[in-house]
Amino acid sequence: MAREAYRALMHPHEIRRPADASALVAARRAARVSQVRAASILGTSEKYISMLERGQRELKPIRRAYEAWVEAGLPLDWDRQAFEAERKFDSKKHLAK
Repeated sequence: MAREAYRALMHPHEIRRPADASALVAARRAARVSQVRAASILGTSEKYISMLERGQRELKPIRRAYEAWVEAGLPLDWDRQAFEAERKFDSKKHLAK
């Protein structure tokens, strides 16, 4: 604990990614997709992708979209609006049961 505090004080710009975000970053980098391109595909800003990847903020809608995009194989023609519409339809169908 003391080492972590010391490291944070001595290297404030060094941010450790949460384990779950690391998998998303690794997948994006393996596909050679930049943060700018990922943001464009996911319909958000590069700033939010960066914050999510670094664990600075938990942006649940963007995280869900990012995870779905990675699960789909990181297609460059992925449609976030279609994903959101399908997710809403599925949740309404589930509530109707």
